[in-house]
Amino acid sequence: MQFIARQPIFDVERRVQAYELLFRDSKENRFAGPDPDLASEEAFDTAVLLGLDVLSEGYSLFLNCPHDFLVERYPTLFPPDFTVIEVLETVEPDEPVLAALGEMKDAGYRIALDDYVDDRRFAPLVELADIIKIDFRATPARARGELVQRYNHGRRQLLAEKVETEEELAEAAELGFALFQGYLFGKPEVLTTEKVPVLADTHLRIQRALSSPELDLIAIEQLIKSEPALCYRLLRYLQSPAFYLQTEIMSVLHVLALLGESELRKWLMLMASVVAAGGEPNPEPIARALARARFAELLAPFVALPASSLFLTSLFARMEGIVNRPLATIVDEVVLPEEVREGLLGEATPLGQCQELVAACERGDWQKCESLRRRFQIPEIELRAMRREAAMWASRVTNCDLPREEPLALATTAARLPAPIIMLRR
Repeated sequence: MQFIARQPIFDVERRVQAYELLFRDSKENRFAGPDPDLASEEAFDTAVLLGLDVLSEGYSLFLNCPHDFLVERYPTLFPPDFTVIEVLETVEPDEPVLAALGEMKDAGYRIALDDYVDDRRFAPLVELADIIKIDFRATPARARGELVQRYNHGRRQLLAEKVETEEELAEAAELGFALFQGYLFGKPEVLTTEKVPVLADTHLRIQRALSSPELDLIAIEQLIKSEPALCYRLLRYLQSPAFYLQTEIMSVLHVLALLGESELRKWLMLMASVVAAGGEPNPEPIARALARARFAELLAPFVALPASSLFLTSLFARMEGIVNRPLATIVDEVVLPEEVREGLLGEATPLGQCQELVAACERGDWQKCESLRRRFQIPEIELRAMRREAAMWASRVTNCDLPREEPLALATTAARLPAPIIMLRR
């Protein structure tokens, strides 16, 4: 499982204004990891898998950001209109941090300072800040008043955190704090989602792709298509409020072009870190899904359908066993071409008929396979060759030898059945 927590932030009328996202590595509602940058990266991944719309419920999200996370400008993978970049108290205001924050503020992001303690060296951060968070319990009463007098003016807001009693809330409101957070309003809520692990060498393959001064989109498309969990993450991310798509997505390559090189490079860098820290999955279900998708893709010249749509439909038809979510939920959560969506939902379309052929071959239903093969006028020898090539490609990509099974023994005289082809264990 992957974990993340969110804690609401209220105004003086006790109306929710935002949620702060918090690192969590278990249901114990705490974070014990030693690396805050990796924690931020994993929190991003978990947030995308859960859905930013689900987490935010229409409110702003405060995103905890350590030093390197800021310098790499990873917060820009979240949309600026509802993202507050919360600079952790451990972040030193060096030139790379200030340059990154300046760029992100110019792009429309709001900046919050976490657990602020008045110190001259933090003055450059204060100049950029829209919100200053003050630990109401750790800051003496006199210091709280001085901070309000110094900073509670203009566009800047003060947020009282760790407010735990009605008396503290009343005092903070009287001092002039505009926002409030703490156990008085509720403990952080821990949310979970299924872990979606990737193949063992995926992070190395991503790093190789990133080593080029100019990204090769064709090569990256092939990388993503050969890693179902990465493909799911990308199309799940595209469904987030970070994007307001005005056009239908046609393929993975189309998605990469829409992201642009700068954002794509950031996303890949983030994924390389996240997947390197994740567990290794059982490669056999992944290999089976990839063999199925590649087989469908190879049908394209015979069925006059886009190869990318054939691949995505067959891949996502087997995505349930990889991401541990129902197919109907997956289809709702990711951005897919409309014809792919219809094919996955069982619509009677040419793409759906191709999926019937793929499925019939996969389960050894040779009578139906022969009927569909004839309908599409695919030579028997070509069909066997495509199945063989697809299985070999999937085995090579996943380093997993696909097991073979004997074909089903169907008694029929209606048509000569195709010769046995490579079967995949169900």
